[in-house]
Amino acid sequence: MLRFIINKEKSVLLPNTRCKFLGFIFDSLSMNIELPTEKRDRILKWVKYFEARKRCKIRSFARFIGLLTSAYPAVKYGWVYTKNFETAKFLALK
Repeated sequence: MLRFIINKEKSVLLPNTRCKFLGFIFDSLSMNIELPTEKRDRILKWVKYFEARKRCKIRSFARFIGLLTSAYPAVKYGWVYTKNFETAKFLALK
């Protein structure tokens, strides 16, 4: 007998097809990865923040790019959408 100690707070003891793991929701039925609502809301908040401004600090823009980059696994071709942002950041740092 192996005698593992099960942490009931962290464990899901019932079978489930959707699982939140590493900041994403994995669905084994549809074989999809989704962003949790909190992460989607955070991205939307930053989008509205930049829509309302003509100028911004490069650090806050880089933070926004990092947030978008963290969503890549759940967004098909996600890197394509941020390529222009990365170019703008690079040119602003020159």
